[in-house]
Amino acid sequence: MLRKNAVEQLWMLLDKTSMPNLQTRLLCTLWTLTGEKSTKKRDIATKIGVKNLVTFYSIKSEDHLFVITDILYELARRTANIKMNIQEEISQTYGIQHLIRLLNSDDEKLVLCAIRTLSYLAVGPGFVPNRKNQEIILKSDGIPVLVALMMYAKSEIIQAEAGQALAYVALTNSQCSTVIENTLNFSYGHIINMIKTSADSTIQLIASNTLATFAYNNSRVLLNLCETYSLSFDYFNKFLTSSDDYSRCLAAFQIVVLSGLISERKQSITNALGCGNITDVLRMSKSDDNRALSADCIARLSHLKSDRCFKVGVTQALIAVDCVDLLCDLFSSVNDIAIGNAALALGYLSLVPEGQRKLLHRCRAEPDIMPLLKFYNCLPNQTSRLSLNLIEDWNRYQTFNMPKLRCQKTISHTSYSAPIRNRTFTINSQSEQIFSVF
Repeated sequence: MLRKNAVEQLWMLLDKTSMPNLQTRLLCTLWTLTGEKSTKKRDIATKIGVKNLVTFYSIKSEDHLFVITDILYELARRTANIKMNIQEEISQTYGIQHLIRLLNSDDEKLVLCAIRTLSYLAVGPGFVPNRKNQEIILKSDGIPVLVALMMYAKSEIIQAEAGQALAYVALTNSQCSTVIENTLNFSYGHIINMIKTSADSTIQLIASNTLATFAYNNSRVLLNLCETYSLSFDYFNKFLTSSDDYSRCLAAFQIVVLSGLISERKQSITNALGCGNITDVLRMSKSDDNRALSADCIARLSHLKSDRCFKVGVTQALIAVDCVDLLCDLFSSVNDIAIGNAALALGYLSLVPEGQRKLLHRCRAEPDIMPLLKFYNCLPNQTSRLSLNLIEDWNRYQTFNMPKLRCQKTISHTSYSAPIRNRTFTINSQSEQIFSVF
């Protein structure tokens, strides 16, 4: 069937028919035929369109609800760009209200998918908050439902994912953060308890990511957590030494944000280990999905605030270990998420003078990079995430029509063991460079 363009034929039929029962069957069949490849799923989902998908929620049937929500989830993962902002499209078509209603379903699989989709609508890749969508979730009474799921759901995975969704709704939004903390019996201690007592490492990783998200760029929450709770280095180290790059990358991000809760290690050491592991995944992983996550984490850390509570020199450390070149290399990927995340991260890195200099050098060697940077960072009616000085320097370079530069990269992959406080763990060459920054 696939060889005979069945997917294309089904999509055309779905686009033409107005019969509800046929629409739901076509939609479910079409989504099944797309397979497990996310890139292909997003291509089909884009063809169907957000407006049509949200309209399908009105059809009186429950068989198709998971499929619609799963399609919206795949779309919401995309980085906003000049031509497309999925978060805004779903919001404008009242998709958020439909998703909140689904949280009351008895179907655990559907509830889980709805929670994850809401998370991506509240915060985009690189921890770019969508304040408008956060406010819609607040005004639509989504917070009490999510808090209830986090505290009382029978399923541990729903508890963990609901907590993560709440953290996204609260990200850089003091009003939502305050409402969450005063809703029902919400407690950061419940999240800590999941980290320390769950027998499932996936649940633990989601829970610690929830804690890191609540603390991200929120000095009040971070200080409160540091004064009340603590986490062991060994908890994070089991993920950092894992062969699973996804877990390793997430834990590396978390250890940087939550370094104040780890009393056994100096923050400079945990910051260096976190940045080094994220860079290693970006450099060495064969999976585009893992490299996309690494780029996402770099984007998050690139606009992590620096004050007495937070991290100093994280962005400079990332630049020092060739993150600019590694992120530019992702533009050759066929994975749209990886490309978008890389462009986003580079935009934030360009706001640092050294990052701007390195990025301009790479753009002069590969002029096609600049249009991609603008495509993802210079959105209409929004402040540019790309350095204006970089854009001015690039325009000046184009005016003078200077020749392309050769882009030479010498990258070391060596590693060695370094003792830290009478304990030995593997420190790669990237981490060694990062230590000098901190």
